[in-house]
Amino acid sequence: MSERKGNIVVVSPSEGVIIKGIERKLQGSGYDTFFAGTDSDKLTVYATTVDIFVIYLNGEVAPIARTIAHVDSVATEKKIPILVIGEKGEQEELRKTIITQSVKAWFSRPLDMEAFVDYIDGIIEEVIEVKAVTASRKSILIVDDDPMYGSIIAEWLSVRYNVQNVTSGMEAVSFLATEHADLILLDYEMPVLSGPKVLEMLRADAHTMNIPVVFLTGIGDKESISKVLAFKPQGYFLKTTPKEELLVWLSNFFKTH
Repeated sequence: MSERKGNIVVVSPSEGVIIKGIERKLQGSGYDTFFAGTDSDKLTVYATTVDIFVIYLNGEVAPIARTIAHVDSVATEKKIPILVIGEKGEQEELRKTIITQSVKAWFSRPLDMEAFVDYIDGIIEEVIEVKAVTASRKSILIVDDDPMYGSIIAEWLSVRYNVQNVTSGMEAVSFLATEHADLILLDYEMPVLSGPKVLEMLRADAHTMNIPVVFLTGIGDKESISKVLAFKPQGYFLKTTPKEELLVWLSNFFKTH
């Protein structure tokens, strides 16, 4: 059997005749295809091996909006391209209602199958190379209840690292139950579950006890910093720390850990 070119996951409300035809064409062209439908559990499983997502629109976008948002989140995090197949009106609706940061190409229905496969053949090597580079990067989890600040820091770091951003301590704990992080940037002051409490929970779990934690704090007086350091994190940053200073510290940290 010849070596397979890559893995393609198809997302659509139902696996009709047309989608099965697309899958057969892709399989015949050397690709392994997987139909995820709108099943979030399947998407989570396939996310570990997928090289390209194909979203097939067959009617209204709204009923599968949540699924598309999930796909977009995974694709953005893992640098996986999304190809969208749909009529012009469906594509316009998708652009208006869903943030599709990772959409690399749009294809109209009825689909020109040969052009579609030729396009995938043209990008697959680059896709796999980018995926390999992304997989080799260090992973950082940002935990901050201020989504705007978290997004800014994530944007700074995403050029060099794989970054995941959550907005509460419970989200962080849930994320780390199934995902890996090489470092956690943890807000010291958060409602419900504070940074120190999250750190305590992580240190009590064998699965997360050795993940380095660096506190983020908005208060820089001596007494407040002493309280932060009392929990023995790997370090701390004031939220006013400039981008370049943060990047230099992280680079030096990963060189020695």
